[in-house]
Amino acid sequence: MNDQLTTRLTRQLHEQVDGMTDAPLSLDDVRGRAHAIRRTRRLAAAGVAAVAVAAIALPIGLLGGDGAGRGDRPPVVDTPSEAVDPTPRADGTFPLTLDVPEGPVPDTGYIVFGDQTYVTPDRTLDLPGSFVQIAPYDEGWVGIRASRSSPTGHEVVVLDADLEEVSASPSGPGLAPSSDGTRVAWLDVEGGGGTGTLVNAPADGGQPIYTSVSSRSQIEGFLSPELVAVSLFDDTSGDTSYRGAGPNGWDFEEPSLAGFQAVGGISEVAGLVAGQTQFRGDSTCSEVRRTDPAQPGLVHETCDHQLGAFSPDGQLLLGFPTYFDLGSPALAVLDAATGEPVVEWTSSPRREDAAMVMSAVWEDDDTVVAVVEQGRNQQVLRFELNGSVTKSGEALPSQMSIEYFLPGDLDRQ
Repeated sequence: MNDQLTTRLTRQLHEQVDGMTDAPLSLDDVRGRAHAIRRTRRLAAAGVAAVAVAAIALPIGLLGGDGAGRGDRPPVVDTPSEAVDPTPRADGTFPLTLDVPEGPVPDTGYIVFGDQTYVTPDRTLDLPGSFVQIAPYDEGWVGIRASRSSPTGHEVVVLDADLEEVSASPSGPGLAPSSDGTRVAWLDVEGGGGTGTLVNAPADGGQPIYTSVSSRSQIEGFLSPELVAVSLFDDTSGDTSYRGAGPNGWDFEEPSLAGFQAVGGISEVAGLVAGQTQFRGDSTCSEVRRTDPAQPGLVHETCDHQLGAFSPDGQLLLGFPTYFDLGSPALAVLDAATGEPVVEWTSSPRREDAAMVMSAVWEDDDTVVAVVEQGRNQQVLRFELNGSVTKSGEALPSQMSIEYFLPGDLDRQ
């Protein structure tokens, strides 16, 4: 990304977030919320640090409480349009466009950043502050909120079922859920200094696993129920190291992630990881590897796609062009075992019709939810494996801005 575009997007984030911090913010400070900055920084040079979550939540069926608390609004009512059979182009891809039928609100829900609301299929919740992530936890919620009082610009906030604040402390920029939603991890940096605490907690509120880690660590995802992958970027060497943090500490490197310039996805269910291994100026190469040291490590490698999140069952993963700026002009679903495309959506080559995927997550094993921008509007779309696409909510005006945040976006989960 060129410096002018970076400056414009960073300025918009400063203006849009109410009081991130009193100190000047770097890109590292806003990367937990700026999907476009995060992806472009990751592809822009070899060795760039993989970054943390942008918006975390879980399917509404896992939510705690009865939903009758403060901040409830009537559900967003989408009037589904008549289904239209998708028609692929001659090259086999489907159109990437906002001109699609209305459909239901995704089960994952989404955050409308300007309104600070969390929209679910059942209701719309008013969020108490500038939240960029939220997940069910201990019969209530846990979320990441922008905060001027936190030295990191973020704080992890525990809320009860009525969205009343229970506790808040300085934190890293994101949360990470396990694939099945039974655990959630975050970085607590209360007390300052160079040491933080990785909290790996059962979503039902049971006893967490606490691991002392560097306060500059970034959470990459769950390797197993007890082990969370974290990355640490060395400002001097420009290298990123990856470690597994768990009951026995974090002083050992995770071999399955060694050599990755950035992590695209982790599936503890399938025992697979995906990440970028090469930056070649105008393209990248990536690999899928096994995490089990008893098996051959490499599953496959590709220079045709930049790899993203695994589906919850670990059978599929997202693919994007090997290099792009700001937003992706294509979205692919790939076979995780081979890297072969299952289905792909691509933008029109005409500038006036160009569309970009700003972020994408899995709703379930067969459905992807993405924020797509076209003609200076952003909207939440649902993509199915047969090529069909529907939209939810309204198209919000966007000019180098982030209007929606999606759950589970580590570019994985």
